[in-house]
Formats: sequence, C-alpha cells, structure tokens
Amino acid sequence: MTDGTALQSRIVVGMDFSPAALRAAEMAIAWAERLSAGVQLVYVWQPPRVLKADIMLWVDTEEVPLTQHAERAAAERFADVLRKLDVGGVTVTTRFAIGHAADILTEESAAPGTVLLALGTHGAGFLERALVGSVASEVVRRARCPVLTMREA
Repeated sequence: MTDGTALQSRIVVGMDFSPAALRAAEMAIAWAERLSAGVQLVYVWQPPRVLKADIMLWVDTEEVPLTQHAERAAAERFADVLRKLDVGGVTVTTRFAIGHAADILTEESAAPGTVLLALGTHGAGFLERALVGSVASEVVRRARCPVLTMREA
C-alpha cells in the first residue's frame, strides 16, 4: 500500500572526479533522461589513516576541521563537474559522505528508488588490486541494484 506519492527513481554515480567518473555521470544523465529519473553524484571522502578526522587546519585566515575542508573542496569540485555536464531536464543532486567508498556506495545502491549505480574504473592492475583493492570490484559484488562501470577511454 502506498500513500499515493510516486517514488522518484534515481541513478547514483560514485564521483571521484576522475575522467572515468565524469563519463559515468554523462552516461547516468543520458539514462536518467530516458527513465525520467534523477541523478545523485556521491563523493566519498576517507580520512587519511595517519590523521584524526577532527584535526584543525589553517586555511586562508581561518581554522577549520579537516572534514569541513574536505567538504568545501568537494563542493567546489562538484560545482566544476556540474558546469561541464549537460544535464538537460534531469535533476542532479550531490552528496558528500565520509567513510569507505565501497560501503557508502553499496548502501546507496540499496536505497529505495535506486535503479542503477554508475562509477568509473581506473583499470588497476593485478598487483594494485591485490594490495589496495578495487572500489569498483567491491561495489559490483555487493550492490543491490545493477552497476554500470566506465573506463577512462
């Protein structure tokens, strides 16, 4: 039983601001237009292991927490990406999250209304995947919706 309101379909894009992620966003917007869906660009920031996330930084003339600085930087990069994308009539939103990218994107894939998760891949070789893992590989294995991966070229 529903309350009469339609659930808005959405496509989630894992945005690391790489050329591959930009291609994934372009593809997501094209699909969203066909599906009358929205697009949410999600940037996941993982604090450096050697620093506490609540460490304070001097930025210009003010002291700000590291997390706030990361969020401001992401907002600037989101603005740049949105200027580059031809969104047409598609509603595009952004989200800044803190954590492990594969965990956050997997959670997003299970959210009501999510019809597709899109993300770029960096073409990591065997050794790099063995040492640090691959967010894309982990998301593909764990996602609760279809996943579209895009390479840079």
